[in-house]
Amino acid sequence: RPIIRITRADIAQGTLAERILSLLSDEQAAQLLGRTEGSVSQARRFNQKLADGLSQHRQRLLKRLLSAVKSASSSTEVEVLRNRFPSLSERAVKEVLENASNSELADMRNGSFPKRIDDRARVYVQQGRMNRAMAGLCKQSLFSLDSERLALRGLEHLPGWSNDVQLQIRANSSNGRLLDSIGLDQDPIRKTLIKSGDHFSVVQAAGVPLSADLNLYEAILQVLPEPTREAMGYLDISQADDLRRALAQHALSNRSEVAQILRQRI
Repeated sequence: RPIIRITRADIAQGTLAERILSLLSDEQAAQLLGRTEGSVSQARRFNQKLADGLSQHRQRLLKRLLSAVKSASSSTEVEVLRNRFPSLSERAVKEVLENASNSELADMRNGSFPKRIDDRARVYVQQGRMNRAMAGLCKQSLFSLDSERLALRGLEHLPGWSNDVQLQIRANSSNGRLLDSIGLDQDPIRKTLIKSGDHFSVVQAAGVPLSADLNLYEAILQVLPEPTREAMGYLDISQADDLRRALAQHALSNRSEVAQILRQRI
C-alpha cells in the first residue's frame, strides 16, 4: 500500500481528493471508487464516498477524535507532573491526573500548578519512598539509605532491646562523620558501626577492627553486647537474616512510624 502524506494546505485548499488520487494507480483508484458514471470526476466521486463514510461512522470517528485530543493534552500534563515530581510512578501519575478537575488540568497546561494537585502528588511521593524503603528491608538487593534508617530506628522497638545502649553509624572510621544513631550520649554502653560504601565494619573498644565487609544486620549482631543480643532472641551472630525479617515486619506493621522516620533529617 502506498504511504500517503497529507498536509494542512491540501485540506485548506480543497485539493485533498486530487492529492490522494494522484498517488494511486488506476487499478487502486477503481478498487476504491468503483466505476464512475457519466461525467462524474474521480475527485468528486472520492469526496462523495468520503462524505458517506463520515456520515456512516460519525460517532466512532468523533470518539476517536476526542480521544486523540485528550491524549495530546494528557501528555502535556504528564510531562508537567513528571518534571515537578520525577520519582512518581506511572500508576501514581495516572491516579493524580484522573482525580484532577478540568480547571486544574487547564491550569497545568497553562503553566501554573494547582495546590491540591501538588499536595496529592506529594502524598504519592512519600508513599513511594516508604514502599521502596520497606522493600529494601525485605530484599537486600533493594537496600537503600532509607532502608538503613528504618532498620536502625526499628531496633529500639524490638522485644529485648536495652535502653542502656547507644548505637552509632559513622562514615569510614570510628571518628568519622555521624550518619545516624539511636540512644543517648549518656547511655553507659556506646557502640559504633563504620560504614564504607555499602558495607559495614565493627571495631573493638580500642579502635581495632573486628569484622569488615558486613551487611547492616550482620554488623549489628556483631557489635551488640551479648546480654542485649540474647535478650532480643539472637543467640548466635549468624542470625542476621532473622533480625532483618523482624525489622521488616515491624516496619510493615507500623507505616505511620515509618513515615515519621523518613521525614526526619540529621
